[in-house]
Amino acid sequence: MSSPTRREISRLTASAQSETPRRTKIRMRTHPVVIDDAVERGGTDQRLNPPETFLGSMAGCLNIQMNRLAKERGITLKNINLSIDADFDRRGVTWGENVPLPFPLVRIVFTCKSDASRNKLAVLRRDMLRHCPMSQVLLEGGTRFRQKWVITAL
Repeated sequence: MSSPTRREISRLTASAQSETPRRTKIRMRTHPVVIDDAVERGGTDQRLNPPETFLGSMAGCLNIQMNRLAKERGITLKNINLSIDADFDRRGVTWGENVPLPFPLVRIVFTCKSDASRNKLAVLRRDMLRHCPMSQVLLEGGTRFRQKWVITAL
């Protein structure tokens, strides 16, 4: 793979303010986000915790990439839903030990209606993970992905 040009690199900036030891207010661009923790860990459980935020970001990213790739390839997708559930090795966040693979397995279920052939959907399925930064980080780290696609005809 070639090295990216200066134009291909975007700089992302976040500022964070600790509201409590377990609650952080973050601002990216003009958007505020609050990350919290569960009550049993000292949080208020009013917002997502960091691992949940990561997986939610991946869900949003996969939706964007799937729609973008489908449009580029002339594939119609309607009524798209996706769910992600992941095995999370908590030893790292509980300071038990260093965990090189915090998400060993991620399961994704996609449901939608489409007019595409099986071959076109197989390529879409493969490429979608490669174009999302969060799934790419997990893939490069060794996370296994299991995908289930439930497609009904348009």
